[in-house]
Amino acid sequence: MKERWLFWTMVALLLIPVWSVAYIPTTDGPSHIYNAWILRQYANTQEYPLFEQYYEIDWRPIPNWLSHAALTLLMFPFDPRTAEKVLLSGYVILLAGAARFLAGSTDRSWLAWLALPLIYNQLLHLGFYNFCLSIGFCLLAVGTWWRHRDRPTLGLAVKLNLLLLLCWFSHIVSLVLALMTIGVLWLVTLRGRPL
Repeated sequence: MKERWLFWTMVALLLIPVWSVAYIPTTDGPSHIYNAWILRQYANTQEYPLFEQYYEIDWRPIPNWLSHAALTLLMFPFDPRTAEKVLLSGYVILLAGAARFLAGSTDRSWLAWLALPLIYNQLLHLGFYNFCLSIGFCLLAVGTWWRHRDRPTLGLAVKLNLLLLLCWFSHIVSLVLALMTIGVLWLVTLRGRPL
């Protein structure tokens, strides 16, 4: 119990860099903010009449939509800078929580500590928000399958497919990684179990 509190205290400390600066120094982050701001203002034709004329929203269910959609929704209650900070705070909590969930699935919760130094990585600093979010969903999907691998149910199928759908909308690489990991683990643990 004490170790869990210490872990989440460390995660809270990892949020300090996000909230202690005026602007998050990433390469692609401003592009994500700008795209989300356009989505937020798209229907506001009184103030921005040219948006509908020069921009077209692609509603197809393609990957890399999640961060834009989340930032757009966060821009309703928050200004763009705060919306980005809330999104990145969610990423830090998601990745730490997903690592703890997966590590706890193997009864080795201490392994989640190894993920904490990796939260602020090169891909985050490049502003690849979708990919960074997708890593957390990938870990959750693998952990969910691992915990319930011996008793698959319809509920497991629904949970797993929702997590894989979140992987799809954030980044296709993490979806493929989650599917491959689940497939390999299924094959490795297949011996001695009924199909």
